[in-house]
Amino acid sequence: MTVLFSYTRVKLIVIIPVLFIILLLVISFAPLVLFFITFVSLTLVVLGGLLQLLSCFVPLFRSSIRRRVPEGFVSIHVPAYNEPPTLLKNTLRALSELDYKDYEVIIIDNNTKEEKIWRPIQEYCQKLRKTFKFFHIDRLPGFKAGALNYIQSKVNPKTKFVAVIDADYQVKPDFLKKALKYFTNNKIALVQFPQAYKNVNEDNLGISMEYEYFFRTYMNMANHFHCATSTGTLTIYRLNALKEVNLFSEESVTEDADIGVRLLRAGYETIYVPEIIGRGLMPFDIEAYKKQKARWSLGNAQILRKQFLQILLDNKLTILQKVGLMAQLTAWINFIFIPTLVIILGAFIKVIIPLDQPTVALSINIAILTLYIFLTFQLLSFVLGFRHIYSWKRVLRGFLVHLGMSWEYSTTFLKIFTKKDTTFERTNKFILPKIPDLIKNTAWELILGLTSFVLAITLVIDNELFHASALLLVSTTYFLIFFVCLEIKQTKSFSSHLINKMEKSFYGS
Repeated sequence: MTVLFSYTRVKLIVIIPVLFIILLLVISFAPLVLFFITFVSLTLVVLGGLLQLLSCFVPLFRSSIRRRVPEGFVSIHVPAYNEPPTLLKNTLRALSELDYKDYEVIIIDNNTKEEKIWRPIQEYCQKLRKTFKFFHIDRLPGFKAGALNYIQSKVNPKTKFVAVIDADYQVKPDFLKKALKYFTNNKIALVQFPQAYKNVNEDNLGISMEYEYFFRTYMNMANHFHCATSTGTLTIYRLNALKEVNLFSEESVTEDADIGVRLLRAGYETIYVPEIIGRGLMPFDIEAYKKQKARWSLGNAQILRKQFLQILLDNKLTILQKVGLMAQLTAWINFIFIPTLVIILGAFIKVIIPLDQPTVALSINIAILTLYIFLTFQLLSFVLGFRHIYSWKRVLRGFLVHLGMSWEYSTTFLKIFTKKDTTFERTNKFILPKIPDLIKNTAWELILGLTSFVLAITLVIDNELFHASALLLVSTTYFLIFFVCLEIKQTKSFSSHLINKMEKSFYGS
């Protein structure tokens, strides 16, 4: 279940031209302001890049574990909203087969309008053991956090731990036994396993690589810095710690990362375990994929907007914890949007009139340098992060997918200051016959890519090769969204095959 802020008052189609106009006015009347903006962008890109490289060099972290599984009742929570019944049944079946005695499973279906979707789940729960509880609530506010908070009052009184599993995840039978061994002391409040996927094949390896990159680098580094946050599924919390920080924030669209930050600030410890213990489903098409990544980047930026100073000034957090939190919360964010606009707008000016303002020319060069540094850091981080693990071709595919999502990642901060209302929108898990509109879902990348390419050719004719090369890189970066489309193209058919196999296992051929 994934959410996304949607525009209701301000649209990007208005914001981007306005930004162009503002930058043009700044170039004309306040060149020193332009210099400051580009210098700040350069600084952010360098700092972000250094954090990426740092995450690639830390060794694999091995947490201490107990020899015996600690005793404790576990309440497993499965939030669901408009989920395909077969998919959710498969998740519940796997949970019914866990090799652990003291646990319950609570399914909270919130805001699903069609009864034919949630009713089969209710009936299926009745066929399972009595410890499977199903709740359907209409008009429950607070997104996924609201659903998780609602069922806290429904848990077994013996509960010591709460596990959160997304509706499309199939866990291994030893999930709880392995997870609980990492709760070696009462200060450990959270244990997180990596998200992994079962609808992966040779055609979409680049997509899966981008997911894996985050866990292999940032989350591994977070263990060394003692600041691992939650990623929403395959997570086990200590219940009394959840209660101490007042449960999940219903204002955050990434309630998982938010509560991880708040647990750390409350003095608790967190652990990331680099072992695949369950697999879910990646989004099936480019529209769903972009929505999911937009939600992740927006939610983390939202946390930074609200807690940035609190994190920096918190005496309970060490310097390494603060660095690690900043790295995780900016993992799906980059800062090349303003430099990109400056490069494009600077080319417009050069084409129309001779540029004789030294400060403006310097600012454009700084923007170009920022782009080159950004691309260098991105490539190095993928190569070093997966060195000695995958072939260079596979690593390159993951890098190109990550780069192709630059529009979503670079406009994040712009969106959190312009989005006023919130609408809950899930990542679709139904296999729909309709193919998402390619132009609609790549419009901005197409516009800026074509604009950059035309301007690059013009500057080549004028012998402005340094600026032209940057424009070609901008154009290539935005056009890589079509490589992402190509990578994800076969995901739908392969996912359909997997879901059909699940249906046969439930209903027969």
